[in-house]
Amino acid sequence: MIESKVVKFRLLNNEKDATLYFENVDFSVDFKDNYQLTSEYGVAHVIMQDKIDILVDLNMHTLTEVLALKPAPISISWVGRPVTTGASYIDYFITDVVMTPPHLSHLFTEKLIRMPNCAWIAPHKVLYRGIPFEDEPTKEEFDQQGLPNDKIILANFNQLWKIDGRAFKTWIRIMRRVPNSVLWLLDFSIGADANTSRKNILEFAFQAGISNDRIIFGKSIGGNQKANYAHVRRSALATLFLDSFFYGMGSTAMNILWAGSPILTMPGETLFSRMAASFITNLGLAEDLVVSSEREYEERAIQIITNKQKLLQIKEKIRKNRIHSPLFDYLNYTRYFEKSFKLAWENYIQFGRAQNFDVTINDIN
Repeated sequence: MIESKVVKFRLLNNEKDATLYFENVDFSVDFKDNYQLTSEYGVAHVIMQDKIDILVDLNMHTLTEVLALKPAPISISWVGRPVTTGASYIDYFITDVVMTPPHLSHLFTEKLIRMPNCAWIAPHKVLYRGIPFEDEPTKEEFDQQGLPNDKIILANFNQLWKIDGRAFKTWIRIMRRVPNSVLWLLDFSIGADANTSRKNILEFAFQAGISNDRIIFGKSIGGNQKANYAHVRRSALATLFLDSFFYGMGSTAMNILWAGSPILTMPGETLFSRMAASFITNLGLAEDLVVSSEREYEERAIQIITNKQKLLQIKEKIRKNRIHSPLFDYLNYTRYFEKSFKLAWENYIQFGRAQNFDVTINDIN
């Protein structure tokens, strides 16, 4: 029988980060704030002094020097970046069977902890409690985003640098086959980078026969709860989101699904490309929205956007399933997450090293 006590321990870059990211978190019990520490050795000393057993890195490579000192018996990489750290001193990487199926395990230097449903959890039930997302978008909402309300709106809310050429060419083919469509992208860039990104996209599309007025660039919004809600809410304006092939949508996909909009995705060989597939699978829509080839991707997109009944059925299924989906079930996820720590510790006690393992639904029953 393992007795455990969780101590909240965070390391941030500065005091501003502490206010911005943790303003709604209660740190009144067993909380240590360490953003004042400037030395990696100082941080590692505090961790060892406090006898931290399991150290979880949420940022990846920002604490490389600290983690390399091995201040805790077990170190885990989680959600910071959807890729292996490549570091031999990181013991575990938290994933799931869709993000990292067995045949892709060799791509990780860490041992894998596979969660029973999804490796990540979407906190939308908490963030947007009591805020309805069922209402159909109004013409005013379309106008506010500079979007036509009488056309098919294809969209991708990734940062522009994540859009790969193969995916964009496929989107162009879809648009050429569906003349009543526009492509809605978000531009997070500023200055010269923004101009270059937009220019390249518009030039490529124009050369492929898509006029510039069919590519619409929206602006990034966020920074507080009201702005974040507006950002999530506007996802409902799109007819269909098209995921990139190489670097797909991660937390962005969670926002889109919570807003009730469908995402079409084609998982590849990297975890970068498999995030949305995991979320969609946990919503019970893999058969509708997860495909395995570019040709299937193109044909499925056209089937969805040109068949209003099918589109409405998919949207209704998303809105219905999200309420009970494991993707948004933070309470059960917490139980699985705690169990993963206990199993990792048991491995450490029994074997003295990390071991691959799966957390199963039966582990908390």
